[in-house]
Amino acid sequence: MKGQGPSMASMNCAVSVLVAVFVGLGCIGCAQQLPRYPVMSVEESITVVAERFEGVRTISARCDVTARDSKGEDVRLDGAVAIEFPGRMRLRAWKFNQAVLDITIDDEDAWVWMREREGEAALGSGEWLPAGQFAAALRVLSPSWFAAAAADDARTSDATLTLVGPALEPDAPAVVCTIDRPTLTPRRFTLDGREDVAITLDQYEVYGEVVWPRRMRISGAEGELTIRLYQTEFNQEHAEGAFVPPRRAKLLP
Repeated sequence: MKGQGPSMASMNCAVSVLVAVFVGLGCIGCAQQLPRYPVMSVEESITVVAERFEGVRTISARCDVTARDSKGEDVRLDGAVAIEFPGRMRLRAWKFNQAVLDITIDDEDAWVWMREREGEAALGSGEWLPAGQFAAALRVLSPSWFAAAAADDARTSDATLTLVGPALEPDAPAVVCTIDRPTLTPRRFTLDGREDVAITLDQYEVYGEVVWPRRMRISGAEGELTIRLYQTEFNQEHAEGAFVPPRRAKLLP
């Protein structure tokens, strides 16, 4: 049964050994300079940003995954990611060529599987699982979120446009987005009044008609996860069953 599902508010307790970040959305070819814009009205700026996200229907890529827990200890994995906006994602990861992690998001539901070794999960307790963070990222990286956002004049300048948009669940704080105004690229999402929980996007590049971050970081009190993507394809159809979780995956509450 579908409920509210994982939300951005779950970041504070869902990150320990892994949390979520997209780095290196690299396509073959030379990177182009980001387009730059004169200072435009808030409405015009939001339109540009929303149209960019609207132009990306799917993403598929190989990736490197780096997780850092609250003690500063790192875990590195190889992986692959498939995304279908607005709400589907599959992340699979390997260590020493053995599958160790699968996270599947399908709209409001999230499933997780981790390989067990001698009766224990190969990557620890699982309290760090970033499924909620991934779901939150999918929801804020959408034209509809930007269309419903409004400028915070007190935090807006010629260099930075700050938007306050809808919360991701009832009674949760609003989401704040900071946008680099010269390039109209979103750089950081936080919960209003909560700087310890964030989705950070940077290293933007131009890939044909697509302007996309090479890195996306989701961080919380328990740690931080970085995913570096390469061999990336945009707007390609995913294989049938791409978002079907493995049989032994557990549905998160």
